[in-house]
Formats: sequence, C-alpha cells, structure tokens
Amino acid sequence: RKIVERSVGVELPKEKIDEMLKFYNDYYTAHSSIRTRLFDGVPEMLNTLKERGYMIAIVTNKPQRTTNAVYDIYLKDFGFVKAIGPEVGGSCKPEKETTVNLLKEFDVLPENAYFVGDGEADVMTAINAGVKGVAALWGYRTKEQLSAVGATVFCDSPLGLLDIIS
Repeated sequence: RKIVERSVGVELPKEKIDEMLKFYNDYYTAHSSIRTRLFDGVPEMLNTLKERGYMIAIVTNKPQRTTNAVYDIYLKDFGFVKAIGPEVGGSCKPEKETTVNLLKEFDVLPENAYFVGDGEADVMTAINAGVKGVAALWGYRTKEQLSAVGATVFCDSPLGLLDIIS
C-alpha cells in the first residue's frame, strides 16, 4: 500500500488506492520473477545455515500469494520453516506482531533469534520484536541509512553472515 501511495504522489480516495493496489499486486505476482535473482553467496549461506540446523524463516511485507510464487521458484530447496506475509502473520514490518507470532509458533525465544534484512523496516522490526538485528549491506540501503534507524550490527556479504550467526 505504501509503495502505491508514494508512487502516486498525491492523496487519493481509499477506494482508488485499493484499486491501484490490486492492479499492482496482480501484476507483481504475475511478473515477480522476471528480474528476481538471489544475491551472490545467498545459496551457499542458506545451505550452510540449513546444514548447521538453524531454523530459517521469511517475514515479508509482500502479499502472501507473491511470497509463495517467489518462494517456490527461488527458495523452496533451502529448508525454510515458513515464508509469511502480513495477511497470514497479522502485521506489516516494522510492526512486531508477525515476527513475535512466528517465534512463538516455533518455541524460539527472541534472544535466540536473528532478524536479517536490508531495509529500514527490517532494522525496526528487529528492534520492535526484541531480536538480534543484522543489517545486510549487500542489499538496497547504505550503512548510514540503516544506522539512522537503529542498526548496530552490519554484514557486508551473505557469507559474512555465517561469522555473525554462530
């Protein structure tokens, strides 16, 4: 919703935003894998975490059907216990509800969990949920941007994450 609202640039009635959001979500789901690719090192990192016995999950703000489509193409072989969007989890990042519910579902204490992400919402979700946050600098934000919202632990590469999560 925020992407659509911000891209329009003017205030529109809720019904019009809803219509545009439906179009965006339908289009994005149908075309979500056109330019999608895993960052270099991500497959190796995910396989290593799986081999080490870590439970890994995805918390996203993407619609669940889009999450499922991308997951099925790129991520299903890496042993994720769950890939969850706000429709299933109950809230969008940076709210903590989805993350906290996921931890409870798998009997994981917040102090034993890491939340890794490359955006401001990811950093804020980790803080709000009381988990260890790792700001992924191989993504789309700078260290300065992520630090500005509270990030304190940074990782330059997917494989570098293995040294942080040990």
